[in-house]
Amino acid sequence: MVRPTAADWRQFIAIFLVVFGVEAAVRIVLSAWPPLSILTRAAVAALALTIVAGSLLWLIVARRIARGAETEKFRADARVASILATSIDGIITTDAAGVVTHFNAGAEKIFAYPASEIIGRNISLLVPEHFHSAHGQHVDRFATGANSSRAMGGILTTEGRRKSGEQFPVDVSISRLAVDGRVMLTAVVRDVTERQRAETALRQAESRLRAVLNNAPITIWATDGDGVFTLSDGRELQAAGLKPGENVGTSALALYADLSFVDHAGNVSTGREVFRRALAGETVVAINELNGTFFENYIGPQFGSDGGVVGVVGVATNVTERMEARAAERRSEERFRTIFDRAPLGIALADSLTRRYVAVNPQFARIAGRTLDELVNLDWTTITHPDDVRRNLNKIALLNTGNISDFQMEKRYLQPDGTTIWVKLTVTPMPSDDDAPRHHLAMVEDVTERKRSEEMLRQSNDRLRSLSGRLLDIQETERRQLARELHDEIGQALTAAKINLQSLQRYPDPTAVAPRLADSVRIVERALQQVRSLSLSLRPPLLDDLGLAAALRWLVDERAHRTGTRVEFLDGVSESRFDAATEIACFRIAQEALNNIDKHSGARNVSVNLQVQLEALHLRVLDDGAGFVVAAARGRAERGASLGLLGMEERATLAGGGIEWHSVPGRSTEVHAWFPLHITSDAGPDGSASA
Repeated sequence: MVRPTAADWRQFIAIFLVVFGVEAAVRIVLSAWPPLSILTRAAVAALALTIVAGSLLWLIVARRIARGAETEKFRADARVASILATSIDGIITTDAAGVVTHFNAGAEKIFAYPASEIIGRNISLLVPEHFHSAHGQHVDRFATGANSSRAMGGILTTEGRRKSGEQFPVDVSISRLAVDGRVMLTAVVRDVTERQRAETALRQAESRLRAVLNNAPITIWATDGDGVFTLSDGRELQAAGLKPGENVGTSALALYADLSFVDHAGNVSTGREVFRRALAGETVVAINELNGTFFENYIGPQFGSDGGVVGVVGVATNVTERMEARAAERRSEERFRTIFDRAPLGIALADSLTRRYVAVNPQFARIAGRTLDELVNLDWTTITHPDDVRRNLNKIALLNTGNISDFQMEKRYLQPDGTTIWVKLTVTPMPSDDDAPRHHLAMVEDVTERKRSEEMLRQSNDRLRSLSGRLLDIQETERRQLARELHDEIGQALTAAKINLQSLQRYPDPTAVAPRLADSVRIVERALQQVRSLSLSLRPPLLDDLGLAAALRWLVDERAHRTGTRVEFLDGVSESRFDAATEIACFRIAQEALNNIDKHSGARNVSVNLQVQLEALHLRVLDDGAGFVVAAARGRAERGASLGLLGMEERATLAGGGIEWHSVPGRSTEVHAWFPLHITSDAGPDGSASA
């Protein structure tokens, strides 16, 4: 409701005064006419008042109506202006010549022009140059045509041009209005850049989806409620001899109603049953075979917009390789079971945590002396000899932590009757998804007879070594005695003979026998020298009296003097004494090595090195001679052609040490022997070490 203003009140007071004055004037005039009755005068006065007041009231009402219309027009204009100002679309008004008369805020934002730069200029400023001609012709036809509104760019892309010169796609709607005979054109412009980007992205997504469907190893299909294919796509259709879309429009039930579908529980359903279950809202997962190709299917209901089931949809994956792999796995399991049951070795599968047997083969049961039923779920530690359990557990621990990939060991099993048997055990972890293996595969070979043979052989070897050692001891004792006898008995006898011969030379007339006497003295001297050398070779007194280093120094000097070879002795033990067996073995090995150098090497330089390293006595004899092939020499020695290498090896072994040869034919040879260290500070009178 419109409230009265001050101007309205002023008009009302003026009209009231006029009406009041008119009424007073009429009454005065009528009062001057006496013939009129009171009623007549009142009627005349009322009529005059009505005429004046009615006219004035009509004037007031007409003005109020006019002012209300102006107010409504103002409000309508304000609403239109508000819509134009807040519209996100660009609204542009031009005259028939294309001169812009209105340019709203939306247009400013779209074209990046302020209204002040566009109003009064031709709209072609907002159109790319290559559209100028077509745009002008279009506007001219529209301005003079019968249609008052239409859209541009419905089929062909329409473009706009921003202030920066950037061109962009737009949708344009134009309306025509004639004002006072003047044609005005209003265009509503919408920037569709983002929409086109979205449409392009959608087309690309659809293209990618289509590419995925046509290249992924799956098939996607759908039917309506009657079982007619509405979709049949995917690369894997080709594996079954079909093309994408080939089945669309055909009945799935007519083609595949009797096709067998097998679920993971082994239940078999026909295609008709699967279709019925899917229409009932159930999702079926099953495998079928089509033209030699196996597919894993996920078949379920297809829902409409109202939530009801309108058809069936399915996704099929080609699992032919998986099915073939499973078949191969079954065949492999069958072969493994055959090997497992018939293998000549004992085979057992044990749980890694509980140590219980999960499965054993008949041969393992025979070795363990128990039945298959007795062994299954039996802890393997219960049949293992107590002395071997800890060693076995340590190996298993290393296997479980990944420090070793498998292991072998020999251990003992206890049979129910108390018999102990020896087995060779090989354990390998079974692959699992976890870091730690869940099961271990054990292969067992009965080596009891071999162990018995080895024990007998070891005892025999021990006896032989004992006899060999005793023989060497006897040999050394005999050499010592023979050396002493040669030195003491024969040497003294020869010395006496020499003295006697020399005394004969002093007779009064020795001239007759002088030549023979002189020759006899020379023969005796040579015999003495040979006896002395033979005595030293058999058993040098230095070895018993001064020790190994002194004896080796004498041996080296004697060999260098006799052969002319440059022999160097490197003494790293000083005056240390060792037990008699070690000193004798070391001396004899050095003696044999030097003899071999003299016989076979032809070396010019020889080095004998005696050192103590890592709690062992090491002897190294190195020469720069012809060398030899070690394997060939050992072969000849084992065939009995030469016993030098075997003799040195036997002496080193009996002394608790070892020996090895390194030789390069044509260049050098090294003999390296080592002995456990038993250093003593003194030696007894018989040459044996004393603590």
